[in-house]
Amino acid sequence: MKKYFTKTILILFCTINIAILNSCNLDYDLTDSITADKILNSTDGLSQICNGNLALMKAQLQFQGQFNGGNSIYIRQYFYSSEFASDNVVCGHITPDPLFLSFTYQHTPNQLDMGYFWWVSYKMIASANTVTSMYENNKIEDLTDLRKQMIGENYFIRAFSYFSLLNFYATQYAIDPTALGVPLRLTNTEGTDLARSSVADCYKQIISDLNTAEKLMSKETNRGVAYPSIGAVYAFLSRVYLYMNDNYNTILYANKAIELGSYSIDNEFKSYYPNASSGRKETIWCLKFLDEDVLGASHGALSSMYNVAGGGWGEEFASDPLRKLYQDRPWDTRGSYLLDSVSTNLFRDGVKVMYVSKFSNQDGIPTLTSPVFFRISEVYLNRAEAYAKKGNIQSALDDLDALNINRGYSNNQLYHGVVPSGSTALEQVLLIRRLELAFEGHRKFDLLRNKIDLDRLYWGYHIPNLVPADINYNTVPAKDSYTYIPFNDSRNLFYIPLQEIELNKVCIQNK
Repeated sequence: MKKYFTKTILILFCTINIAILNSCNLDYDLTDSITADKILNSTDGLSQICNGNLALMKAQLQFQGQFNGGNSIYIRQYFYSSEFASDNVVCGHITPDPLFLSFTYQHTPNQLDMGYFWWVSYKMIASANTVTSMYENNKIEDLTDLRKQMIGENYFIRAFSYFSLLNFYATQYAIDPTALGVPLRLTNTEGTDLARSSVADCYKQIISDLNTAEKLMSKETNRGVAYPSIGAVYAFLSRVYLYMNDNYNTILYANKAIELGSYSIDNEFKSYYPNASSGRKETIWCLKFLDEDVLGASHGALSSMYNVAGGGWGEEFASDPLRKLYQDRPWDTRGSYLLDSVSTNLFRDGVKVMYVSKFSNQDGIPTLTSPVFFRISEVYLNRAEAYAKKGNIQSALDDLDALNINRGYSNNQLYHGVVPSGSTALEQVLLIRRLELAFEGHRKFDLLRNKIDLDRLYWGYHIPNLVPADINYNTVPAKDSYTYIPFNDSRNLFYIPLQEIELNKVCIQNK
């Protein structure tokens, strides 16, 4: 593994099983011989790098000498490791899956799933570095608009990889920008030992990469929702600045995404996710999956942990607080992806069960979905939060109404510029964000950047030593370090993976 830190060549990051590459539904050179000359002299070379990065997100790769099922898939960790650590999810029993450590906040330095996530993230970064270094050194010829688009995609992927790493392994910018971030590897020539940059410096690099991508991309060179685009750049910048509490720039880039005119809020919420990659204007960027990409319900399918249809495991369910929010709003179509109503009173190992079908039924296949990283509804919510923090209450609530009117709300159920009694505009924004974006990897970070403690005072196996006989839905569990986690608790950060600490002698471990 040390090789990926030093003198990395492109072939290391593009030598992926031929079957995986074919599953991307794109043309590939199957000789495993992608060279610098191909990048310099052909559009195909750049295309293969871009496609290879996307393949890394959904591939099951050998890690630490073996294939480790679902724990060796980037996309699974990206969504589960954030949502399982939030108050949207309840676990139906104790499980040996390493993601149970995320759910219980019992992280370890050798946690397999998060070690894999770190490893693949830096593989994507190194692959992108090959392209960005050549571009910055004027070694890429014939800069057509299409080739510039694909160079911009590499800057985007590098920014996306660093942003995701920061969310898992570093303190949120809004809490402490001077805290330790992650090592910034911007070329493939650095030695193994590289210290962690500050969170602020990492964000500065992310913004720089996205600004470069913005200059290289255009609306006309958009290659479709399965690839990063100028719209994805604007949406991503609105998210980055939101996490920095930079309200002005959050609004600026949200406006740019909305004013492109390429996207619109989908008014058929239940059918949106199964068709997110197929012409729905809600989607800005998703990871396109085909049936042959799904390695079985116990592996890569996001639905596998939330749903039992089609062979899923069905271990994780909508939490009591979340299901109550939907139950209290029966008209809200955002609750339509929850299976089995509260009235059925189903239990698993003493825990109330409500399955989640949000990541199911693409092409009618229960375990197939093309997970969405950016969609226009999030952009409206980013802008609404920034407006609320600036004190522009009318504009914040107008953005919420723009979503709610497409989610089954009648005219008298909209805000019309009025904050409900006893609440604030920001609280309403966070409420609608939770309803809209549940299970999409946002909730934990929404709480952290707003310095809100995690309240999981509900029954589930995040409570240590719980047995079914202890569960009593007429009472509330005791408040302790597992049911209530402060926003500044060190357990909100994953450990830097042990293999990085062992190889990189100047990388400081999280406490």
